[in-house]
Amino acid sequence: MKVPEFFYNIKYLSDIDMEAFEKFLQSPYFNTTTSLPVVFGIIKDNVRLIRENRFDELKTVIVKTSEYSEGTVGKNLSYLNNMYEEFAKAEGVKNKKFYNEFFRCKYLLLKGNYHLLNKEMDNFDRILNEQENFDNDLFLNLYDFNMLKYAATSTSDNKLDTLSKLDREKEFTLESSKNLIIYTLAKTTINFASYVIQCSNSTKKADKKYPVNLESIFSITKSPEFNTYNTLQKKTITINHKLYRMYSSLTTDRYYKDYRDYYYKVKDSFNHEFRNTHLGMLMNYCFLRYRVKDIDKHFLAEGHRILYDFIDGRYYITDNTEYLHSTIYRNYVVYCATKDRKEMLKKFIDNHTDKLNPAEEKMMKDFAMAHYCYASGQNELSLKHTEKLNNAKFFYKFDLIFLKIKLFYEMQDFVSLENMLHILKHNLQTAEIFNANEVKKFEYLIYCLNLLIKAHTKYEKTEDIFDFEFVLKKIDAKPSFAIRNWLREKVTEFIKENKK
Repeated sequence: MKVPEFFYNIKYLSDIDMEAFEKFLQSPYFNTTTSLPVVFGIIKDNVRLIRENRFDELKTVIVKTSEYSEGTVGKNLSYLNNMYEEFAKAEGVKNKKFYNEFFRCKYLLLKGNYHLLNKEMDNFDRILNEQENFDNDLFLNLYDFNMLKYAATSTSDNKLDTLSKLDREKEFTLESSKNLIIYTLAKTTINFASYVIQCSNSTKKADKKYPVNLESIFSITKSPEFNTYNTLQKKTITINHKLYRMYSSLTTDRYYKDYRDYYYKVKDSFNHEFRNTHLGMLMNYCFLRYRVKDIDKHFLAEGHRILYDFIDGRYYITDNTEYLHSTIYRNYVVYCATKDRKEMLKKFIDNHTDKLNPAEEKMMKDFAMAHYCYASGQNELSLKHTEKLNNAKFFYKFDLIFLKIKLFYEMQDFVSLENMLHILKHNLQTAEIFNANEVKKFEYLIYCLNLLIKAHTKYEKTEDIFDFEFVLKKIDAKPSFAIRNWLREKVTEFIKENKK
């Protein structure tokens, strides 16, 4: 049975969205087909079937409950999909307070209604001065507002003399220029940081040079003109300058500390969106730095501390998403999947799983519980959770392979362990995202684990730990590869327990 497109579209709606869409359908202004709320009500009552991909079962329930024919239900689902597209358009602009005001003012300007335009612009000014709007986008909004005021001043028949009018026009021009350069600088700096991260993940030997000389633009901070900027403008330029320096010199610790400390100093001057952006920049740097140079694992721990602040403060909620992203959830789960952090992990699962997109909640809870059960020594239960994850996403697939490697070793199931090594090798051959150095590290893990399996097989006959000591030497020969710390810990434990 073909799956209706509507089922796919509403799979990602939260309970609040479902309520809002139901009200949308009940409004005679938007919908006059009385059967649509009936069919949607049945879907809403059985939404778990959507989230569990049991689409055929849901369609059967709709036919049986509504007593409509299959053909009628099919048409209603098609109409519902059209209605959802209209609903999505309406929701997309509903909360855009700035643009609603801006286009209203543009309309009044077009019609020459300056009396009402001046009132609307006063309201517009109040909106822009609310702290909830203080982020990088504020400066583009201020630029648009400056240009709107310029247009209103230059075209209106007001009582200002020519020179006074010219002075106001010059002031709007200067302010619009400052706001536009701040917006451009902030967005370009974030793009630069993203490009550094992308290049670090690239398999190419040489990437293109970033096309903007940001150092030259940031020289404005040393110029006399910088004193003409207001406090918020200066803070925005300064934090982005510190961000640029951190990503332009990855292994210079003082640049990281300078940016981090300045962020915590000024964050209360800005809004939720701003904090989302800069906490993200701090986290991404820490995890990148961990891969580049982090001998004592300082940046790994630091990154996860910031990650929990990001999650607990719900800074992941933006204009583009209201859900905790599954990748962020995954990162924290994998970090906490150890005996000494298992209570942190359980608390995290209990408090934050329901913040995921409903369509991903069940899969990610199984993913998290598989790691929690492993950390708690419940190997069989952990394995059961992994078996529910047959269609795991790309990166989660490797997480599960590593988890199963640990589980099969703990259970001394070397046949299954060897099978997982074959699966890992096959996945490495088909995965293009890893660079050559990363692939070598995975291959070295496979090599060490094969040595360890042989050592166990031989030990059953000779009870000689020499082969385990040889494996330990091989592990120590490489400072970094996948699950190295776990592997070293297990080999060291075995030697300590069995050395005579």
